[in-house]
Amino acid sequence: MHHKKQMVWCAALAAALALTLAGCGGAGSEEPAPEETPAAESQTAEETAGETVTYINGGATLSVPAEYDPLVIVETPEKDPDGTLFTVTELASREYGEKQHPGEDWGDGWLFSIGRVDENALHEIECYDMSGVYPFAVAGDGSCYVFYSPTDVRFVRESYDIDSESEDWAQWTALNEWAWTVQEGFMADNEGLTPYSRTNTAVDIVLSQLAYTDNEPYTLTYLSFGTLEPGGVDKTPYLSRLLEGVTFEMVDSSETPDGEYVVLELPQSGEQLDFFLSDGNYVREVYDGNEALYRATYSDGVTEAAQIVSDWYEALAEAGAAG
Repeated sequence: MHHKKQMVWCAALAAALALTLAGCGGAGSEEPAPEETPAAESQTAEETAGETVTYINGGATLSVPAEYDPLVIVETPEKDPDGTLFTVTELASREYGEKQHPGEDWGDGWLFSIGRVDENALHEIECYDMSGVYPFAVAGDGSCYVFYSPTDVRFVRESYDIDSESEDWAQWTALNEWAWTVQEGFMADNEGLTPYSRTNTAVDIVLSQLAYTDNEPYTLTYLSFGTLEPGGVDKTPYLSRLLEGVTFEMVDSSETPDGEYVVLELPQSGEQLDFFLSDGNYVREVYDGNEALYRATYSDGVTEAAQIVSDWYEALAEAGAAG
């Protein structure tokens, strides 16, 4: 949970392309006919610029630039158990991959997938490492659209070797650059969506696990006053405030504030988060003898994480006194 999976990049690829991603998620059903007729092969990229080909699945719409549509496979699985709606793959890589390992699906050429999950599934995703998983929009019914990308390179031609000067690699690069504009286009094509984002640091994961996992024990300790257990206090409003509209970013340990802090400890997992009072948006994660410092930035510019935890501690104290 605390040691993020690293992106799988080879040195040659890292020099050629920093942004090389392809879709994850399950393979879908046969490709449906797009609602618009793709541009004729004789048309140039300039002639098709601005035109799109539309795909619909599960009430959601995905637009593909007409110049790219002949270069990709768009799969629209029906009632996929994982919620996948669209999987987009580079056609050439898929074809070369099938020649090299017939009958085996290695995910060659996958650029991205878009899926829809309900609120519970979203919270489950947020409790663990989300490498290659990007929730980006929430619908009115509480469901969330998720953009999936791989953590390795799926480009294939005659071999898996890369010629960064080739036209094939230039095509692959252009498709990947387009893939990272898809979330914005999807929001424009589908009405009623609200942008959604969540960082996936160790702090996010610890707070999410405490918020969304049943019976996760915890204690709060104010260094000047001692340790308190949950009692009958509902943790939900405090965790919701901590997680709502926030970005956690790892910073250098030299920024660690002086003075008192409130400790949130999860004995079951061995996790500890220290919320510093002198600068209310610094949080230190302590796990297995290691430490990392994070800074919280709330979108309202006012909220401070340490104040929320202090309010939580006060609620525990009052409940204990009443009991």
